Amino acid sequence: MTSRKTFIPKEYRPKIPGTDLNNNYAKHSVCFVPKRKASAVVLIASSGDVVANAFYNDILGNQISNVLRLEYDGLGKLCDFSYSKDHLTIYTQSTSITPISIYHRHPGISMNHPYFNKHTAFLDVLDLWTGNLLGQTRYHYSNTSKLYQQFFTINECLKKSRCKRITVPDSFVLKGSKRGQLSSLPKNAIVKSLSSCRSKVVTNETFKSWNVQSLNVIPTLFQDYIEGEDIRVHVSDDFLWCLKILNKDTVDYRYSTKGTVKYTEFLPTEELSCFCKNLRDAEENRLIGIDFVKRNGTLFCLESNPGPGWSTFHHSSKPKFTLALLKSMNLKIQGDNLC
Repeated sequence: MTSRKTFIPKEYRPKIPGTDLNNNYAKHSVCFVPKRKASAVVLIASSGDVVANAFYNDILGNQISNVLRLEYDGLGKLCDFSYSKDHLTIYTQSTSITPISIYHRHPGISMNHPYFNKHTAFLDVLDLWTGNLLGQTRYHYSNTSKLYQQFFTINECLKKSRCKRITVPDSFVLKGSKRGQLSSLPKNAIVKSLSSCRSKVVTNETFKSWNVQSLNVIPTLFQDYIEGEDIRVHVSDDFLWCLKILNKDTVDYRYSTKGTVKYTEFLPTEELSCFCKNLRDAEENRLIGIDFVKRNGTLFCLESNPGPGWSTFHHSSKPKFTLALLKSMNLKIQGDNLC
């Protein structure tokens, strides 16, 4: 998000582990003269990425071989790449690797980073590569991603799926310092970041005291506040992992008191399954996390997360989703049993 003052104060834009690259890697100097070649499944994310690290620990714990964990922090120094005629090669200090599959979680990068061009070039290559890829493409980092969802992909999927019990909340995008703008919102509304940057969702009971002049900086997304059951659906190819959130003590369950949030798994209806898979296809992203609120039997789709933090949803059913993700990466799992 821009460093200029925005309507959503800094304290409501929490820092997410793994969203910063470790610049210490830029001090390394490496000459790539790989002596051997190999094929591997590649998991690449920042060194502090909680989801990638938890997933890799699952992989190690289940003695799954042939998976290489790379860190975006070292791209250009500790690892590098080349691309020609749809052949992608990733280099470490010792090995030239032909990826079998890639699961990547890029944290975003400052234009001031010494390897900014290297990172953007790699993301461009991932958009072009026709291999087995899980993770966000370049356009998912657009500052209008949530707006695009609300007014195109989600609405198109509602029509395509012919949904009767799924809809969207009324949404509003405001920009400018005109007095009275906030009074045009529903009586009960929430505010959130319009971009892929995370913000803590709060109602007008909180944001009514914020500086309305800051709306003049960048557009801000508001939605009708739907009180009901929070639902999260993670999608990996054709597998859906559906959870209902219990016992939250804040509007945004992600920031409830530690240890208070509980989850319960449920099976999706045919309508929900159809909608989620259509949204997966519309966004051209095989791995997404979709947020809903259920009220009086109707599901309100809030947004779709193109890089979901699925590992942080601690429930006994999580190994099933881990297994689905491994299969999406074309990994061979002995007996389909995960610890």
